[in-house]
Amino acid sequence: MSSLKSERVELRLDSQVFDKIDEWRSREADIPNRSEAIRRLIQKGLSASDRQAYTGVKLQILLAATLPESEEHMTDAFVYAFAYDIYPAFDAGKEKWAEPFEPCFEITKEMMLSLHGYLEDLWKRNENLTFKELEKAYKSKDWTRTKLIRACRYMRLSDLFPGKWETMLSGNDSPVEAKNIIKGKPDRKNIFIA
Repeated sequence: MSSLKSERVELRLDSQVFDKIDEWRSREADIPNRSEAIRRLIQKGLSASDRQAYTGVKLQILLAATLPESEEHMTDAFVYAFAYDIYPAFDAGKEKWAEPFEPCFEITKEMMLSLHGYLEDLWKRNENLTFKELEKAYKSKDWTRTKLIRACRYMRLSDLFPGKWETMLSGNDSPVEAKNIIKGKPDRKNIFIA
């Protein structure tokens, strides 16, 4: 049973607004009733506000990262995480910048912790895997090759699992783009905003 209590709200809208609501709900797969359509539209609006606030914080962080003294306050991993919408789960003390916007990250905290746990467990048992094997293990609608590469690069930039990344990418069965995981230090003067 849900602990959330709902309240009834009376709302008066002109017919033009109802026409727009009806038009929107007719495009939905389940064609919700008007009350449900209004609830969904309100939620979309609230989510959009969160996304706008996140984008503002992201831009501030990335602009600050281009300043020469920024390396004293922001790790390359933290800057990379914000540049590519990765929840910075391994940046102790800096996570407070991400917490309010957790739903806005394309690679979520849960995804990062799951991947980290999987790799940590595997590597604690001294088992190695190739990137293709990792990709196969994480094949889902949430994880794409690009997301896996970016998540792994973030972990490498966070100094997690030293030496394991090179082992993962040795041999010829890793895709060429996976080599980005072990690329050198990011250039803060040319930050790409994803």
